[in-house]
Amino acid sequence: MATTLSHDFYAKFWDSIHSDVIDDSVKSAIAKADLMGLFLAKNKNYAKEKLQELIKTGKIPGELKNNLEELSKLAMNEPILEPSKLPENSHIIKIKFTLRKPYTSHDDKAFYVIDNPITKDQVFKIPLVRSSSWKGSLRWVSKYALRKTEPVVERLFGNQKEKQKAKQGRLFFYSTFLNQVSLDVITPLKRDTRTPRRGPILFEIVPAGAQGTFSLLYFPFDLLPALRSTDSSVKAKAIEEMKEDLEVLKEAIPAMLLTYGFAAKKTSGYSVVEDKIEFSIDSDEKKGHCFSEFKEQMAFLIKKRGEIDDKQSIS
Repeated sequence: MATTLSHDFYAKFWDSIHSDVIDDSVKSAIAKADLMGLFLAKNKNYAKEKLQELIKTGKIPGELKNNLEELSKLAMNEPILEPSKLPENSHIIKIKFTLRKPYTSHDDKAFYVIDNPITKDQVFKIPLVRSSSWKGSLRWVSKYALRKTEPVVERLFGNQKEKQKAKQGRLFFYSTFLNQVSLDVITPLKRDTRTPRRGPILFEIVPAGAQGTFSLLYFPFDLLPALRSTDSSVKAKAIEEMKEDLEVLKEAIPAMLLTYGFAAKKTSGYSVVEDKIEFSIDSDEKKGHCFSEFKEQMAFLIKKRGEIDDKQSIS
């Protein structure tokens, strides 16, 4: 259905006599940017100027703000926490962050003014970090930056797709909506002369200062039989494994957000956040305002799991 509607939308304005794409007959600035990819296909420089105008004059950012408000009213901007309804022995982490450096990604949009549009939600056209991007970035940090063993990485993230037998990991990620969009320009240089190899390349970014919320559910579904076991040694081993998992998250999440980034161009310092956050663990109550406080709360949670294990062993 969505594909059909999308093609009907483009088809209405396919003929270049529809100059109303540029004037005020198309009320949505975001829709206008989409249509210019078709209407001005033969004059991309002019189209790029119009796209820059829509962003600089605040028309697209203003519409983006309104769409985010609608998304919030629909309670779709981030997962709703109801601790009593969380899966048994699970934990959910939410971190509201502010970008310290720009975020960039690449959408698979068929028609657009520029060749490098940022990934957006299909309906509200809001820039987003896909759940799969979070998963890939946190997996990389856990495996290569923190050098966690393959069994630990596999039980948290699942195995790689190329392996024949699929295995679900214990981490479940949510997409993140970002509240700003802007444009940036790069000029590729020749390696030998350091002179421009070709003209400047325009691409969309989410600028520094934009905000979003990282949300993650840890659910050790495969440990449930052991956690319910009457054998104290089996149960203790399962709880110890959970504590190890939470220890990985305690270190990997701050490392990803503060140091290594979570998108393309990580080596250029893109997509890292400020050490000024609001976070919650297992409730909507905010627990702290920086990553050191986040680590303290995670350490408290890990210690609490061990105390529960000790009490159950005594009883």
